[in-house]
Amino acid sequence: MPGGARGAINLEWRPLEQNAENGAIIAISLYAVSDTGSAQSCGGVDLVLTWDSSHLELLGRIDPCEQEPCAPNTYDWLQSEFPDDSQLDGLNNDLTDGDAFFQALARLGSKEVAYATPGGLLVAIFQFRILGTGVSFVEMGTSIGSTHTRVFGGLFPGVVVTGTLGSPSRVAVIQCRPPIVMTRGCRYLSITPMFGSEPVAFEVTGAPINPGVACVTRYAQIDGSLGDEPMYLLPVLWQTVILSGEDIHPATNYLVRTDCQNLAPGVFSSPAATATWRWGDIDGDGDVGIDDVTRVIDSTDGVYPPGTSLPQVDIAPCVPDGAVNQMDVDAAVSAIGLLPFPCVEPCETTELSDLTLYLDCMAGPLTPTDAGCDVFDYDGDGDVDVADFSVFELIFATK
Repeated sequence: MPGGARGAINLEWRPLEQNAENGAIIAISLYAVSDTGSAQSCGGVDLVLTWDSSHLELLGRIDPCEQEPCAPNTYDWLQSEFPDDSQLDGLNNDLTDGDAFFQALARLGSKEVAYATPGGLLVAIFQFRILGTGVSFVEMGTSIGSTHTRVFGGLFPGVVVTGTLGSPSRVAVIQCRPPIVMTRGCRYLSITPMFGSEPVAFEVTGAPINPGVACVTRYAQIDGSLGDEPMYLLPVLWQTVILSGEDIHPATNYLVRTDCQNLAPGVFSSPAATATWRWGDIDGDGDVGIDDVTRVIDSTDGVYPPGTSLPQVDIAPCVPDGAVNQMDVDAAVSAIGLLPFPCVEPCETTELSDLTLYLDCMAGPLTPTDAGCDVFDYDGDGDVDVADFSVFELIFATK
């Protein structure tokens, strides 16, 4: 069995260094560590805690023993809190001013002794909210006034066994700001990064509100495509990138985050949201009509009508080809005819079994659809016929 304190018990912060975004909540853990090769009893810890209150806000502490029995290397303290010290130095009178007094007391009785091990006993977890940019530190103060940082032995009351106080825990605030995201038509998005001096990437995901793209998590590439791996470039090199691809569908919501993991692992910006225009809407007025088809036709010679750009009129095929031609005109005409967007959504599948289902449902023109067959009524005329099959064939071919 571990004995009483035969050496010193050191105090350490873990982690010693971490990066986080402004506004994030971080955790810093206090460990009691035996400086010998074996465990030593620990009767309690008094800690003078200091931090930069202009950059960090103390939110409180978390008891590491949240289950019965306690997890390994934790302990169910009799008391673990910021006690009322108004009759001492009053460090806890205001927990927003950058200093505080924390106390952990072991339970009474020799059968419930806390032990600081060479690997460390987790004493408490402190939570802070980051308030501003820059580098800040959380430190263990030796003393403030008559309040001291001390570690007490557990089997010999009143014996102070304080060893070394660990280095300050460093918190670096990473500015990871969301990009400016805009809709450029029914098949294109644009991403413009905020100014910065570090390489960033951009993660594009389908919003959960649209099940057809909710599985999409891709990364913007400098050529305007979407890839599976992040591309880290300086914001000045990104400038504004225009995105398209088979994952960008009409009338669909997307979320874009700046990926700052090249600077600090696990750091992303908050998401910027946008939604593409409805299928066939070329001018962004929310309606689909002959004027939209006219804009596509007038753009086939490479001269775009006022208020029109390539991303607005390049709507076909399923992977836009960067040109305006008869495919785009035909697609615009089909959209006026209320035909749905013909390309398979990324999170859907079209299997050969669907063909069997379609053939079972195809009853011909003017024959009302059976229950469950309306999914194949692509033109919305109440029946499933050859006109619907042409759309089904296109969807199947693009899978």
